[in-house]
Amino acid sequence: MLILNNFKLKRMKKQVFILLVSMLSLMSCDELSKITQFSMPVSQDITLPKGLPAGSLSALPVVEVPINSASFFETHSISPELVGTITLKKFDITLTSPTNKNLSFLKSIEFSIVAPDSFVIATRSVPDSVGSTISLEVKDPSRNLKSLIINQTSLKLKIKGETSAALDTTYIIALKPEFTIDLDVLGM
Repeated sequence: MLILNNFKLKRMKKQVFILLVSMLSLMSCDELSKITQFSMPVSQDITLPKGLPAGSLSALPVVEVPINSASFFETHSISPELVGTITLKKFDITLTSPTNKNLSFLKSIEFSIVAPDSFVIATRSVPDSVGSTISLEVKDPSRNLKSLIINQTSLKLKIKGETSAALDTTYIIALKPEFTIDLDVLGM
């Protein structure tokens, strides 16, 4: 009787395994990628002070954008050991104050990651007819930023750009980079 039950258990395990493998093989790689990818949006406000002269924004201090990756991984039940890549999906900026103005005071804007090998992550020439939000061009959307983000609490960004006129009021701009975390599951 025990031998018969053990045989049935092994057979059932084999059938379940075959069923799972069959289901996974029917799914396309794109469908599997969607299951193993997470978006990690972050946000940080910066202040451009009243009286900032027209011209270069390079005198602005480095901005620390909180990322708290350990907290994000814990909240989403992600093991950091499973993270394959972290890439910048998009980078938007939004003027939050004053509400009656837009981003047309900017001629261009650029953000670089401050690291041992600093590099530009997003940039944009700003058209005159712009609203309060613009999407920047991500310079290298496939660049793996894992080593700069995993187990870090913040990401340091350097701002460069140019304004068209001296600022007549204080501007508050929300930086909104969004990262894609791709888990390395089954070697995919």
